[in-house]
Amino acid sequence: MHSLNQTAVPEQAMQLPKGQTVIENMLGWERGPLPTPELERIAWQLFTYRYPAVDYDSSLFSDERNDCRRLTLRLRSAFLKMDRWTIENASEKLADQVAQLVFGDRRLGKTIREEVREYADTYIADAWGHFGRRLMYEKDVKANDAEIAQEDMVNGR
Repeated sequence: MHSLNQTAVPEQAMQLPKGQTVIENMLGWERGPLPTPELERIAWQLFTYRYPAVDYDSSLFSDERNDCRRLTLRLRSAFLKMDRWTIENASEKLADQVAQLVFGDRRLGKTIREEVREYADTYIADAWGHFGRRLMYEKDVKANDAEIAQEDMVNGR
């Protein structure tokens, strides 16, 4: 049987410290039930699709069950990466969200769509100008890491 561990996972465009993303935390799973009931239910659905005559709790099929769990995490990771905002797609995604919030499901004409997109472009440009270089220098990274460590200590992580 093909092992899902052998399937390559594409690298993130921007490397963050280990354990700082949802994706990395999920891919750290190895055996046993998945971290959330929703993910475990998806693994169960994959298992019952692949092995319709086998009981999900069968001890004889633990490797197959864990393969379905790995596939669930890989698919979840792929969907999260696909939906992740980047500086390149942020204006478009923000414009879509603003239009949905303000206008609901109503279809919008070209004029309003362009106005919303221009607003989103301006917002993203301003935010990038203000925050875009905040963690560029080692001093700023160390200060940020110290704040995270303090928060983790306070929150018992």
